[in-house]
Amino acid sequence: MRNGYFAIGQFLQSACATRCIEFRDGGFYCEDEEVTGRKFIADLQKLKFGSVARDENGAVIVREGGSLWDFSPDHRGSRHKNDAPVGSVSDASGASGSEQTIVLPLEDHESGALVKFVADSPDGRAAIGRLCNLYGRHCGNSNAIVKLTTCRHRDAKGYPVKAPELSVVGWEGWYPSSDMDDDIPF
Repeated sequence: MRNGYFAIGQFLQSACATRCIEFRDGGFYCEDEEVTGRKFIADLQKLKFGSVARDENGAVIVREGGSLWDFSPDHRGSRHKNDAPVGSVSDASGASGSEQTIVLPLEDHESGALVKFVADSPDGRAAIGRLCNLYGRHCGNSNAIVKLTTCRHRDAKGYPVKAPELSVVGWEGWYPSSDMDDDIPF
């Protein structure tokens, strides 16, 4: 019966798995499909730290951690303590070679499919930082509609490098629920 439970667990894990977008080879890829130039709705309220690793088959394993917005009231530190040794990334996925990352939930603007942009490079984290900067200036009352584009800069040796860019092309309003949402007209 153990094999039956294992098969059910594998099915549930694959059915609930979210696809990941990575920046590699100068473009954005969701598995093997290039998605550079497509529009997505960025859910910055659910931005998280995490770690990313690859299993023996090359599949990406993402382990999400705490929210980027989860700070204690006195802003001196996070409410979640990280007991991992300095310089290491705690990863219970069983994969090797895990790296720290930032995970940004995205929704495809056309199809509504949910994906996650996994920023495991300095350029990817910088692109999310620029998006957060724009979001903060926009007062955070709506979700950004971003187009996955690239920009060019020079590396330390002076060679041109393509880097990810999350270009804001619009804003989509969202309204948090309140006690007044009881469908009773005034």
